[in-house]
Amino acid sequence: MIKLLKFIVGLATILIVVVVCLVLFWLGPAVKKTVETVGPKAIGAPLTIEKLTINPLGGIVVLEGLFVGNPEGFTAKSAVELKKFKVAVSLLSLRTDTIVIKEIVIDGPEFTYERKKKTDNISAIQKNIEAFAGKEGSGGGEKPSSEKKPTEKKPAKKVVIEKLVLRNGIVKAKIAGIPTPPLALPDIEKTDIGKDSGTTWTGVAAEVSATIYEAITSAVANIGVDGGAVSETINTIKGIFK
Repeated sequence: MIKLLKFIVGLATILIVVVVCLVLFWLGPAVKKTVETVGPKAIGAPLTIEKLTINPLGGIVVLEGLFVGNPEGFTAKSAVELKKFKVAVSLLSLRTDTIVIKEIVIDGPEFTYERKKKTDNISAIQKNIEAFAGKEGSGGGEKPSSEKKPTEKKPAKKVVIEKLVLRNGIVKAKIAGIPTPPLALPDIEKTDIGKDSGTTWTGVAAEVSATIYEAITSAVANIGVDGGAVSETINTIKGIFK
């Protein structure tokens, strides 16, 4: 469960950062092509996006039909499927110290955890990503110390999320080839995140995480599984964002 939660949280966080970057730099078609080219190499599994729509004047990015397959050796159709992921950003706020995200909608996420012998699909994908990152990072060495220039750290921009919605979510599992009943995640809506004092991107990640935690914990509790055990993992995983 911990691995699955980490994976879900990581995916949600990456999606938010990518989509906001799209708003900032208007890289829609180029990013879609790059993601579908580099993504499968990085995760060792199929990765496609059906549609990516950008409204530059409205500061809206909509990603539809995200499909993350499974590495070789696993039989579940997918690891992650997402119907729609929408982010609306206030363009005027991009020039200020506080970025205002009007709305984040995570619609129809479907996560599948497949356990096989001593491994699982989530671990396999994570290992592939780590191997890919190591390969990419080994290309260039460090510059001599004489060439290094001191850099001045700028204060991190604050972020306010006016509305965060998670709806129509499902978590599935497949253990030793046998699928378990799917868990329907309850719909969750939160407003005015970080409005009083503002939060950083780290805070945004933590808030999205907390929303997903809440949904999964509720779903697990509803089928009679030890919800307390899941709650304990929540505190552990929150450390990722500190």
